[in-house]
Amino acid sequence: MNGLWSKALKVFLGTSVLQMSSILNFIVLARLLTSQEFGNLRQLMLLNQIVFSVLFAAVPISLLYFCGRFTAPDDKKRVARKHLVLILGCGLLCSIGLYIFKGALSVLYGNPALSGLLELFFIFPLFYMVYNAVPAFLIALDRTNLIKWYCPLVAFINTAIILFIATFASFSAVFSTLIITAGLSAVIALFLLAWLTRTHQTAEKVNGKELTYSDIAGYSWFLVAAALISILGSKIDQFVISNKLGLEVFAIYVVGAFQVPIYSLIQSSVNSVMLPQLTSHIANNEWDKLRQLWRASVDKISLVALPLAAFLTVFSYEFITLFFGEQYGDAAKIFLIFSLLAPIKCISFGLIFRASGKPQYDVIGALVFLGLSTTLTFLGVTLWGELGVALGVVTATLLLALLMSVLVKVHTKGEVGFFDLLPGFFFYRFIGWVSLFFVVKNIIEWIEF
Repeated sequence: MNGLWSKALKVFLGTSVLQMSSILNFIVLARLLTSQEFGNLRQLMLLNQIVFSVLFAAVPISLLYFCGRFTAPDDKKRVARKHLVLILGCGLLCSIGLYIFKGALSVLYGNPALSGLLELFFIFPLFYMVYNAVPAFLIALDRTNLIKWYCPLVAFINTAIILFIATFASFSAVFSTLIITAGLSAVIALFLLAWLTRTHQTAEKVNGKELTYSDIAGYSWFLVAAALISILGSKIDQFVISNKLGLEVFAIYVVGAFQVPIYSLIQSSVNSVMLPQLTSHIANNEWDKLRQLWRASVDKISLVALPLAAFLTVFSYEFITLFFGEQYGDAAKIFLIFSLLAPIKCISFGLIFRASGKPQYDVIGALVFLGLSTTLTFLGVTLWGELGVALGVVTATLLLALLMSVLVKVHTKGEVGFFDLLPGFFFYRFIGWVSLFFVVKNIIEWIEF
């Protein structure tokens, strides 16, 4: 068990460097660029995030799943090479799609300037996917020791150079630098993966048969479908804001909707090392061990996620104005609403389905979320504007969590229930931390008064 959490910690610390570089870019560019320029950039990054999230939800999970079925290092390398080819192929197709449909996307956003920017930006998602996928390959190949070297290097390339240019140059120079540094990072990633996956062994086999791209696609397509539907559901709010309320409100909303990526980092780090063990426990009907492992993961997640979420909930205005400036003070209420959701975002309710080879349940959950999110978002923007949109997204996410917990209980025939997935202490600790920080804030305000 200690080895599991040690590996998860390495993954978390390494990948957090990449995420922190993105946060730094986000914060500094929000201050240096005009709201119009920043809004344009965030719309482009939203498109990139949609493409990235769809593939990143499928290929790395498939990579970990199939590598977990082999013990020989050369077999793992060949599996990894097949997944690298898939990333390159899918990434290239998505980039071409962005270029072809640039006009339609600019209409969707209600921003004519987006079409011209996409003529250069279209290749960025391919670069971004390649260099961000490397940590998953290092985990699958049991080379997590390299994460501590790779992630800081790529983070430096994609942050220091961009921020230097942004300080002294125009938006067009920043925009071009963003694409160039991503391309350089992708080249480094490709050289590293080519070196790690070199082998001259014969083809690997699954259940006595040669592993093919069809095998990978058969496992992954449910994940791709679920990710695509889910990302549309989770980003529909930004499309609605951009289209209905304009670019200025969109810039404020995306700052408010900003979520500290530590939550997703915790989830992905823990999930990547838990998946093989969960698969083994389910296959052997070891439900007691599965519940013990799950409870231990939630316990460790809560030690970091809950205090942070509670702090950001209570000090939302101070956080937004400190990092983004007073001009984004109106985003604080939106940020508070999304901060309440942060603890739930740390728990992957679909992980048990993936570990049991039933990713189709993810599709069911994603379809329900898309329907809920779309309905509640349009209702919210009609009634309360951007605040209503944020409330709609949060409500849809909470309802999805309840649904997925029911599906897990049905799938496991009652072996794993809601309070196995989210033990009572998770809620008690969060309420306790919120109360503590609320008292601290009132004491500070009393002293200052």
